[in-house]
Amino acid sequence: MEARDSLRFNVVSHLNLKELPTFRLFPYSCQYCVYWESTGDFDEKIGKEEAQRLKSAWFRRVSREFGDCGVIAYLNDEPAGYAEYAPPKFLSRVQQYESGPPSSDAVFLACLYIPKKELRGRGIGKSLLDFVLSDLQKRGYTAIETFARIGSESSPAGPLEFYLKQGFSVKREKDEFPLVRKELARPDGTRHLRNILHHKIALKVDAFIDLLKHPLIFYGLLAFDLIFLVSGGTIYFLMARQFLNWALWMLITQSPVIVGIYRKLQHEESLARVMSEGYETSPEKWKQSMEEYEKIVGKRED
Repeated sequence: MEARDSLRFNVVSHLNLKELPTFRLFPYSCQYCVYWESTGDFDEKIGKEEAQRLKSAWFRRVSREFGDCGVIAYLNDEPAGYAEYAPPKFLSRVQQYESGPPSSDAVFLACLYIPKKELRGRGIGKSLLDFVLSDLQKRGYTAIETFARIGSESSPAGPLEFYLKQGFSVKREKDEFPLVRKELARPDGTRHLRNILHHKIALKVDAFIDLLKHPLIFYGLLAFDLIFLVSGGTIYFLMARQFLNWALWMLITQSPVIVGIYRKLQHEESLARVMSEGYETSPEKWKQSMEEYEKIVGKRED
């Protein structure tokens, strides 16, 4: 890259899929590509809207169960590259490759692509890969794999030569798409635990929000509002509305589901605090920390 160029990265979610690079006619552009997420024929029969719906649903599911799984590289604020990664179980197509299947202990790099040929060879792909490797290492993953292609750039992940230069090694080679692997340095224990706990907490918060969005709650409040307006706003319906608000508050705060989520959040926050106060990898320190955590949990359960 030239000195005046600006390179930045943005994590992908179902909310910003339209920022993915477009470089060829449908269905091959990143915005519509569901090659790895499917096992059937990859052609135009699926339709743009359906392709975007499937891709959005995939990102929702994987982000909820795995975490961040895609990143866009911007060169001078223009989308220049895209990477997608997730555990192999979320990518059905991996089972069709002769050199597979990928290892269950590794995250699979489905795409690492720089669409415009004039932008290749400028370090964007390496920077994009470094971003993915750093993200996975911070989250506690210890290996990454992909199918590279021998002697050609025409591949979702790129050529084999690129990965060999980045420290990958060939794990299995049965055709022109060998499976390559790179071991990642094990993360700091405290940071690893915090990342795991933060993801678990996020899942529980999502469950809480989903409960609040239940249609019965929405339509119940709407029905009372309509009755209140039709009736002329008598004092009785005002009292009824306040009672409903109180009943909903009791349901949300006292229901076993919500109480369970809140209690688990408290426990995990306690564990994060215990582990962050001098976590070490020695068995003795680990046992001591876990005993302290169990004491905290026991007190809060009483």
